Amino acid sequence: MNRLDYGASMSHSELVEAVLRAWNDQVYADGARYAVGREAESAAEVAEFERALVDFEQRHDLRLPPAFRALYRRSDGTGLMDANEIIFWPFDNIAAQLDINAQPEADAVWLQFADFRLGARQFLLRLHRAGASDRPVPVHAYAPYPPGPFLDGTSPLADSFEDFLQLYLTEPDRVVGRATDGRSA
Repeated sequence: MNRLDYGASMSHSELVEAVLRAWNDQVYADGARYAVGREAESAAEVAEFERALVDFEQRHDLRLPPAFRALYRRSDGTGLMDANEIIFWPFDNIAAQLDINAQPEADAVWLQFADFRLGARQFLLRLHRAGASDRPVPVHAYAPYPPGPFLDGTSPLADSFEDFLQLYLTEPDRVVGRATDGRSA
């Protein structure tokens, strides 16, 4: 399957499968392929992750998007930069942010889950505390250069995490901020 074969109306499970397949099919800079799935983990390890996920949501009074939950149930991020130089962070790194970082808005939680080129462009979910689980959770990009207030550096990238994954699979240059016509995206 190539990047153009991904349909616009994939289910959560089909989208997660497509992302996992893309991650597993990549050949990294060292010439190796790395498995990124949780399939090899024991049932106890998977259950422990599910408990950590539920605890995280309850502790911070939020609900992660269904596709995010599904992806992280199956994989703990990429651990390495992919072919587009994007790293999907391990869940414990994602969760630790809310324990150590002040949030710029009282009613929303900004949760970074991935970045491009080690932070040159960051990808964040903007979650509402105690929000309805059926409300789409937008994904924003944050470019820390030039330095300035956080909210001034964010820009909407996708209307939902599902839309972000679709962009990741079909338009990686747009995700990382490279326009194909030479302009900044």
